[in-house]
Amino acid sequence: MKKLKPKKLTDSNFKPYGWVLKKPDKEVDIESPQLRYWHNTVDLSNVHGMGMMVFMQLKRIPIILENLDVLFNSIEMYISLDGKPSIIFVAPSKADNPKKTDLTAVEAFYMEGGQSVIVDQ
Repeated sequence: MKKLKPKKLTDSNFKPYGWVLKKPDKEVDIESPQLRYWHNTVDLSNVHGMGMMVFMQLKRIPIILENLDVLFNSIEMYISLDGKPSIIFVAPSKADNPKKTDLTAVEAFYMEGGQSVIVDQ
């Protein structure tokens, strides 16, 4: 039996297998009282099709939901990298206008630390 000593996880030593998900080392692209956002943080050019990785750090504030994104031909993954619980809000598109979110049908889900979701609708 071969014994393995785990290596420290770094971008360079994990690159042959994929990507390490972490807070980017580059300047933040968008900052607001609610969040910090880094756009296109991982080079996915070798993935078949199209893809983009972004990193968003949410700040702890009272939640006032005013709008939601509508995903067109997009799948989004939400991962709590710090292992803390979080809340995700989702809603379907309006039946008569798929480019608008049906805010009357919003649902909130409490994600335990360590849970993640993929939104594909």
